[in-house]
Amino acid sequence: MPLAIAAGNGALAAWGALLCLSAFATLGGGSPWVPANALGAWFVRWLQTADPTATTRFYADATLGGILLSGVAGALGGMFWWACLTHWRGARPLVLAVLLALVGLGLVRRIVAPALDPLMLRDLPGLVPWWSTGQDWLTARRWPGLHTALWRSGVWWAAAVVYGLLLGLGFQLDRRRSYQEQGNGSDVAAAGSV
Repeated sequence: MPLAIAAGNGALAAWGALLCLSAFATLGGGSPWVPANALGAWFVRWLQTADPTATTRFYADATLGGILLSGVAGALGGMFWWACLTHWRGARPLVLAVLLALVGLGLVRRIVAPALDPLMLRDLPGLVPWWSTGQDWLTARRWPGLHTALWRSGVWWAAAVVYGLLLGLGFQLDRRRSYQEQGNGSDVAAAGSV
């Protein structure tokens, strides 16, 4: 697999994960623009200090910047993953891709986001559960905010799993295609030499 294909697979997988986050935001009663705006706030600094409801609107700079940043970060992740696979030949690509996506998200959530884009760590509309406003059994058991934290982190982890699965699946499909091309090429060469 060439490096350019790995970068393309990574970008497509990242956009798939962004769609997953948008679906969670919409299901949570928010806007599908929230995840892209949360990423785009890295470019558009005023959005980091704005009211969280400001992320629900489409902005040409923040929303498109978030989509672009997602693709670039996914492409870099895809190239890193490809480099890992060239050294770990016996590794299962799907498992390795999900594992690297989860580790990458952990690094982003703990190191990169607090420094560059703290908006990704806040309670954004739609990325908190719709049940978080009422009394429930978690709050009654003296665990206030646990359900919100589990939902918020679970949404990001689910998106990381989607990224890893799409990245690994893209590699497996490309590997299968290249094996078929090699098989067809060797059959043609064998037929020509007879």
